[in-house]
Amino acid sequence: MVGTKTDLRENLSSLAEKGILPIERVQGENLALEVGALQYNEISALQHPESVKDLLHQAVHSFIASKHYKRVKGGCLLL
Repeated sequence: MVGTKTDLRENLSSLAEKGILPIERVQGENLALEVGALQYNEISALQHPESVKDLLHQAVHSFIASKHYKRVKGGCLLL
């Protein structure tokens, strides 16, 4: 599970104008546990564009390590 646009937490007045409250990291972590997600990460592509690539690598690694996939003939993985 991924929390996105974390940079918006820094502009609470803008969110308040829209009637939106930011989700804190601990809330995301609790939801991830509740739904059985393998992992919870947060990202701000605006502030840290390189983190998108890192997140994708981490997500794939976590998924493969979890054994929640099926190998098919030819060595491919069905995710």
